Amino acid sequence: MKTILESIEIRCGTASKHAFSRGNTLPYTEVPFGMNYFVPQTLGD
Repeated sequence: MKTILESIEIRCGTASKHAFSRGNTLPYTEVPFGMNYFVPQTLGD
């Protein structure tokens, strides 16, 4: 049985295509009240 942390998929939505969408969500990470967001992205190749 997986733990809660093993069940979390933080990459969901980062490899979406127009024909088949996987949620189109971005896992933003920032400090509280920050102005910069950091987003992991997949390569296009």
